[in-house]
Amino acid sequence: MLSWAFFTLVNKSLQEKYSGLFLTAYQTIFGTLFFIPLSLFEYKEWKLVSLIALGNILFQAIFCSCVAYLLYNYALKRLDVALTTIYLNLIPVVGVLSGYLILKERVLAIQLVGGLITLLAIVIINFELGTPRKNA
Repeated sequence: MLSWAFFTLVNKSLQEKYSGLFLTAYQTIFGTLFFIPLSLFEYKEWKLVSLIALGNILFQAIFCSCVAYLLYNYALKRLDVALTTIYLNLIPVVGVLSGYLILKERVLAIQLVGGLITLLAIVIINFELGTPRKNA
């Protein structure tokens, strides 16, 4: 969480100078460059992948990484840092819901409770942000 908070604050400060596309491109390029040396430690595990696996990797790289970060940077430029960070808590909720709908996975009671708490927190925070405050 500390790394993400640092990332968000740095990203927000750079939004005035650079576009979201520029920031996303550089984050992707430098992230890849830093991970390549680490991948060399696992060269014994490397195998040829099927076309389906390659398609899955490309889907994840394009949509789950590039497009997602591009949209996050877009939202970060237009919304408050706290609000964008709160909405990131929906990621596990969407993951569980997608697993249930697409993969027919079971949803545990604890996952339902966690999802409801997350949704309730988002509603409360949005209500608080929309309510004008009185100076005491």
